[in-house]
Amino acid sequence: LFSKKYLQKFTIKHEVATGEDVYSYLYAVKNNLKTAFARKAIVRYRLPTTFRDYFRQMQRFLHTPSHVAKFFEPEFVFSHTDIPREVKIRSLWWGVKKYGITTAIAYCTMQVIAHVYGLLPYHQAERWSVATTTKKLV
Repeated sequence: LFSKKYLQKFTIKHEVATGEDVYSYLYAVKNNLKTAFARKAIVRYRLPTTFRDYFRQMQRFLHTPSHVAKFFEPEFVFSHTDIPREVKIRSLWWGVKKYGITTAIAYCTMQVIAHVYGLLPYHQAERWSVATTTKKLV
């Protein structure tokens, strides 16, 4: 949700076809507009159910910071979008304890494949390939 003050100032560049959530957050931070974590918010989402959709989604996710960096200083973007290594390691360790080493290895393998897939050229289009399995109502 955006405040009235935010909406009065906010403009989004036409070229921002993906990463509009990141763009709007960075816009608020850059313009000293207040952001808040809504602890009681209820978020409904659907994870991709096919490898193809997962890789499509990951490719957009991995390319979003560099895409949004066209509109903000790259250091500013990466300082607000990078997940610290220690957080990743703690999360992986939690996954090992909760789901077992086999699942953690499978997850790491998927991440490596997604990152390799993310190295492929990504041509930002006004419309993009939709990860259809994530778009059904919950």
